[in-house]
Amino acid sequence: ELDFKSISEAKFSTSKVNHNLLDNNKIFSMFIEEFNDYDEVKKIFKSDPSIKVSLNKLNKKEQDQKLAGLAKLMVIKSPEKSSETYTINFKWNNVELGKMLLKNSVDLTLLNVKERIRSNLLETVNARKIKVNRIIKEKELDLELEIQKQIDDIRKKIIILDEQSNIARELGISKSQLKNIYFNNNTQNKIAQFPLYLRGYIALDKEISLLKKRNNSDVILMSKKATQLKYELKQLKSDILSNQLLKAVNEISKDNHLNWLNFDIDMADTKFNKKFNITILISVLLGLVVGSVLVVFEDAFQKHHN
Repeated sequence: ELDFKSISEAKFSTSKVNHNLLDNNKIFSMFIEEFNDYDEVKKIFKSDPSIKVSLNKLNKKEQDQKLAGLAKLMVIKSPEKSSETYTINFKWNNVELGKMLLKNSVDLTLLNVKERIRSNLLETVNARKIKVNRIIKEKELDLELEIQKQIDDIRKKIIILDEQSNIARELGISKSQLKNIYFNNNTQNKIAQFPLYLRGYIALDKEISLLKKRNNSDVILMSKKATQLKYELKQLKSDILSNQLLKAVNEISKDNHLNWLNFDIDMADTKFNKKFNITILISVLLGLVVGSVLVVFEDAFQKHHN
């Protein structure tokens, strides 16, 4: 019987990471879940030469039943108290072979956890990109409509100014006549009450000329709504969070998953048991997952929240 004691939860440097996405407890739970579904364990048993010989004599159904029975000999037990550690029980009749089977099962489980994390992150990135692209298209349409609205307003103003300039010419008013009018208060509002042609056609023609020279950049700058939409689009297109998550995927891909857990099979203790030819008691520390893999998450979510 292989009793793996001192198996503690994996530890990450994730004090500032968004715990809704990934943390030490979730990684360790994924490991436990993957290990206890027996898929990895059955693959390891099936690939062992000595076990493969016995399987060759069985049909597909019988092979599956035998592999399932063997896999159930290897189980991770949860601690009864929070202060205690996890234990792996594994009954096998050969010490070295038992160690190898268990180590290979743990290694394959870690690989699958790694691939599962990568897959989940890529799905998150892809879903986010779809959402961001949809919002970008909506914002771009809003910006286009706002620019067109501003251009139409400018055209309307040019028409009005042109009409007032023609009136000023007919009346021989080249310069502003408003300076000859005295106002005691609210000068600006009272000036607005007078016809525009009193400003003189020289000033009106100059304003028309300047309005006609305005390009889209000028139009956006003169519109508070358009300016806000422009900055929002710039932020959406940079999509810092997606880029950081892709960086995380890349870091995880390059990282050695075997270093995620401190798992030393050579630290095992063995003992005999009458029920089996050999009972093996193995105490292994299952801990410290490399925190550097998750540093990218801290940076991503810190920038996202800011």
